[in-house]
Amino acid sequence: MEVENIEATLEQAISLGAQKSRDVSEFFGSKNAEFIDPYHYSWSLNQTITEIPFEKRYQTFLAFIAKTPRKEMINMKYAVFLRGINLELYLEYNEVYNWLNNQNEQIQFIFLDSVQKVGTSFEDMTTLLRENVSLALFGGGLDGQQIISDLPYEDRKKKFAYNVIHAINEDEYYNIVLPEDGFGTE
Repeated sequence: MEVENIEATLEQAISLGAQKSRDVSEFFGSKNAEFIDPYHYSWSLNQTITEIPFEKRYQTFLAFIAKTPRKEMINMKYAVFLRGINLELYLEYNEVYNWLNNQNEQIQFIFLDSVQKVGTSFEDMTTLLRENVSLALFGGGLDGQQIISDLPYEDRKKKFAYNVIHAINEDEYYNIVLPEDGFGTE
């Protein structure tokens, strides 16, 4: 399937992602960051996105950031959540490497995913993310993940509530407990 209008398709997908990311931005209460989640390219656009070369996707994404209103902030930062990078975004290892090593100082990458998607079956990708992302957020159990190394056996077997998010920031591990009322609801 050939994409007729690459720019319009990507712009629509990225705008949808920005719209869906507002809840996250509000939750974290950020005054100097705009949160963008490329996972929300939307599953309905995934078939189209796979036909678009990575370089074109990347350049369109940067152009979108450049023209986004800055809310009167001079040093606006963009926290780009990388979610479902294999299954939803269809990014290859070298494409993810290019994203993470981008020289644009306005972009901060935050990895947010289910550990099942970047566990042992995607070990190379997990290593790449662990070495290049300053903040990793994920939910679920700790027994199958590869992001946090050297965890004692008893910690790996703990059960966590659905609203507990594991965080790794500069090799420091801690938990974030999300409020149960209202978060993630329409």
